[in-house]
Amino acid sequence: MSRTVFEVSAVFKSPAYVVLILLGFAFAMATLFFMGEIYGAPLLLVTRVAITGLQGAFGLISIVIAIYYSGELVWRDRDRKFHEIIDATSTPDWTFLVPKVLALALVLLSTALIGVLAGIVVQTIKGYTDFELGKYLV
Repeated sequence: MSRTVFEVSAVFKSPAYVVLILLGFAFAMATLFFMGEIYGAPLLLVTRVAITGLQGAFGLISIVIAIYYSGELVWRDRDRKFHEIIDATSTPDWTFLVPKVLALALVLLSTALIGVLAGIVVQTIKGYTDFELGKYLV
């Protein structure tokens, strides 16, 4: 458990994480804010429309974050020459792999929650207040 907390805190304290999340949030806000019409008809930003916009806008950022941090989590030990100490221990490999996978899952979960926040903010700005959080979380 402490290894998972270490991996997650290392990712969340990273300046690259903050920059990528802010870029994703801004991109999602801009995409949702300018979704004004479909086929020439005005569009009310209901939750299903916001989710469709987020899938397109935030999907790419999520992939970039997943690729970057999967590499970062795997290679950080090697860059700091810590892998030699880990290889010399008698603990099984899964004790070092599972925390990295959990950290990556939490990073992706936080990315999804930022997307939900962007959707709710834009819905509020555009005057739609019937948030369907269940649809966002599915």
